[in-house]
Amino acid sequence: LFLLQDDDNKHSDHVVLIDFEFSSYNYRGFDIANHFNEWMYNYNRKDYPFYFRDSDKFPTRDQQENFVRNYVATFIEQQTITRENNGMEIGDLGSKRNRLSIEKSILQEISVFCLASHLLWTLWSLKQAQTSNIPFAYYSFAKDRMEAYRDLKVQTLAEHYINIYCHVPNIHGTNK
Repeated sequence: LFLLQDDDNKHSDHVVLIDFEFSSYNYRGFDIANHFNEWMYNYNRKDYPFYFRDSDKFPTRDQQENFVRNYVATFIEQQTITRENNGMEIGDLGSKRNRLSIEKSILQEISVFCLASHLLWTLWSLKQAQTSNIPFAYYSFAKDRMEAYRDLKVQTLAEHYINIYCHVPNIHGTNK
C-alpha cells in the first residue's frame, strides 16, 4: 500500500495499491529509472484518457541524487553487515571515494535506462491497444511515452557527449 498526501488532487484516491504484475529481477538502473519516470504519470483519472501526464513532476537532479545517496548508503550498510557477519574484510567499501563512485555510476545508469523504460511502455501500450478490454487510452499513452523518449534522448545524448568528450584537465591534473 502507498498512502498519498496530496489533498489538492480531488480526482485521486488516498490509498494506492501497488501492482506487482510486471515485477521481476531487473537492472537496478532500469528499476530506479522506471520509478522516476512514473513520477510524471497519475493513473487515477476517472475519464478519458484515464491518466494525467505532468513532465514537471520528473524528479530534479537534486531529488535523484538524494534518492541515490540514500540507496547507496543502505546498500553499503547492508554489505558491511553481511561482510562483518561472514568474517570478510570490509576494505574501502564505506569510503567517501567508493560511495561517490557508486552514486555517479548509478546516476549514469538511470539516465540511460529512463530511455529504455519509455520505450518499453511505448511498446507495451501499443500491444495493449490491440488486445486489452480495459478502458484506457493506450495509443495516446504510447504517443506520450514516445514523446518523452525523444525529448529525453536529446538531453541524455547531450549530457553523455559532454561527460565523455568534453572533459578538460584542470591545473591539478584531474578531469573537471
